[in-house]
Amino acid sequence: MNDGSVGAGFVKLPEAFFVKLKSTLEAARQQMISYCQSSEAKRIAYVIVNYDEFLHECGTEYRSQIDAFMASNPFPGLEVEFDIKPDFYYATA
Repeated sequence: MNDGSVGAGFVKLPEAFFVKLKSTLEAARQQMISYCQSSEAKRIAYVIVNYDEFLHECGTEYRSQIDAFMASNPFPGLEVEFDIKPDFYYATA
């Protein structure tokens, strides 16, 4: 945790994030396999990541952690595409 004068934010994503990501991707992979078992089928999971960080100022650090996680946790037969907004991105409703 990084304490600042305005608020506090995480520089390192919590382990629970990766547990959920792994579980979600594996469930998606299994669901797609059960729908079509062909080895030639292309299975794509599109993951939209919205951090609980108002200013989204640690996006680059978070993305590198996600990339490292994905490199060491393959999901055979599943292509994973991430939609992660850049640092300081702010979407308004």
